[in-house]
Amino acid sequence: MGSNGADNAHNNAFGGGKNPGIGNTSGAGSNGSASSNRGNSNGWSWSNKPHKNDGFHSDGSYHITFHGDNNSKPKPGGNSGNRGNNGDGASAKVGEITITPDNSKPGRYISSNPEYSLLAKLIDAESIKGTEVYTFHTRKGQYVKVTVPDSNIDKMRVDYVNWKGPKYNNKLVKRFVSQFLLFRKEEKEKNEKEALLKASELVSGMGDKLGEYLGVKYKNVAKEVANDIKNFHGRNIRSYNEAMASLNKVLANPKMKVNKSDKDAIVNAWKQVNAKDMANKIGNLGKAFKVADLAIKVEKIREKSIEGYNTGNWGPLLLEVESWIIGGVVAGVAISLFGAVLSFLPISGLAVTALGVIGIMTISYLSSFIDANRVSNINNIISSVIR
Repeated sequence: MGSNGADNAHNNAFGGGKNPGIGNTSGAGSNGSASSNRGNSNGWSWSNKPHKNDGFHSDGSYHITFHGDNNSKPKPGGNSGNRGNNGDGASAKVGEITITPDNSKPGRYISSNPEYSLLAKLIDAESIKGTEVYTFHTRKGQYVKVTVPDSNIDKMRVDYVNWKGPKYNNKLVKRFVSQFLLFRKEEKEKNEKEALLKASELVSGMGDKLGEYLGVKYKNVAKEVANDIKNFHGRNIRSYNEAMASLNKVLANPKMKVNKSDKDAIVNAWKQVNAKDMANKIGNLGKAFKVADLAIKVEKIREKSIEGYNTGNWGPLLLEVESWIIGGVVAGVAISLFGAVLSFLPISGLAVTALGVIGIMTISYLSSFIDANRVSNINNIISSVIR
């Protein structure tokens, strides 16, 4: 390493080793060779056009392309950049950053490149009340924290933690994070669609099973609710007050007065739910359901469902689902997770009247967040479902 290159390799969060273009314009090479003066080390820059390998691959990874600029004109002298003695930016070069979700830890990504060391091997990403927060782990005890309010790259803030040495221009960080934001957006959309499809299948299957006891009207409405869930992509849930108002109309139906034996049986069914086991079942349905604290979310649904049946107060249950979205879970994933938990409730051995209550309440919870008209349809069939 040159004398200034060694310091840059240590102090530059997005440089080091053979990093081709995410670091300081000077790097770990020796002085004296020609280098392109393009604002990126050694002629590397982000691709302005989509590359054939850009985007998602079948293995779940995401590829971002950077390349050497053929039009860059080498200047004599100066720092040769992170690639040592190669200062000629005129030759065409293409590289890729590969980002792979870590399935063992929601929100963590493994970043790698087959040819060059990258800015960080691990990236943690989370959404907190509309703000994207990224932590780039560079070396033990050192990391770079990037905060992007409202996913607006122009509001980006970069903090260097336990960092010694000079800070560099954040332009290159911004360019990478803007690409990573695009990746995260596409990933969320894929996960939401996957979750909604899986949840709709579960609710439809539950409707078929309960329909054997509750009749064809219930089965048909349950399928309509399942279809509503499948097509919920990109939408927001109704507010707590709106959802509660719709649910109260169902609860006010005289047929929804639950007798003690049915209530005890339903509460006992919820008490049998093992949150960890159910979380494992749901998590195995696909990447979409691998959300943080899944077992805790299942346990909250279990506790607040029991509270609802025991006290008649269903507000805490609906507020729980709303809190997931406030905490950063995409609305479609929240609805899907809620539907999956409700669909996995063990119902064997329950009386038909208890099954009727569970069946009506399940589709009513879900529809109260999605469509007031669907809740009205549910209310209209209660007399034929619960006898």
